[in-house]
Amino acid sequence: MHHSTASASATQFPCFYEVMETAVRELLAHKAVGVAAVARAEIALISESEAVANGTDSTIITLPPWQRRCRALLRLLDRYRIVTTEELTERVNTARLGKLGLYERCIAGASDVLLAKGILDPSDLALAMADVEMRAVGIPAWL
Repeated sequence: MHHSTASASATQFPCFYEVMETAVRELLAHKAVGVAAVARAEIALISESEAVANGTDSTIITLPPWQRRCRALLRLLDRYRIVTTEELTERVNTARLGKLGLYERCIAGASDVLLAKGILDPSDLALAMADVEMRAVGIPAWL
C-alpha cells in the first residue's frame, strides 16, 4: 500500500482577530511602554498552551487556541490593571463592533484601550500584525 507524504491541505491563514491577538500579546511581552516586567514575563508565557489551560473551567477546552490565548491575555491585563474589566466592558459596549463574536470584540476593545492609553503605538501594532501575517505564510519575522 502506498501512502503519500505530500500534504493535501493548504496552510490555514489566521483570521484578522487571531492576528491582532498575537500582535498585541507579542508587543506587550517585548515592546510595550509602562508594563511591569512581571506582567511582561507572564504575557510572554501565554503562547505556551499549558499556561492557558484551566482545569476549573471546562469551557476553555472547547475554544480554539487563539481564543484561549486571548482569554489568558485579558485575565492578565485585568490582574495587572493594564486594561481592567470595567474599561474593556465600556469599550466593547460603546464600540460599533457589529456581529463580532465575544473574543473578537474583546481583543478589538483591549487593543483600543491599549492604544488610547499610549501603551501600544498604532504603527507598532500595524507592523506587528503584518509580521504575524507574514509568518503565517512562511515569510521570516522581523520582530
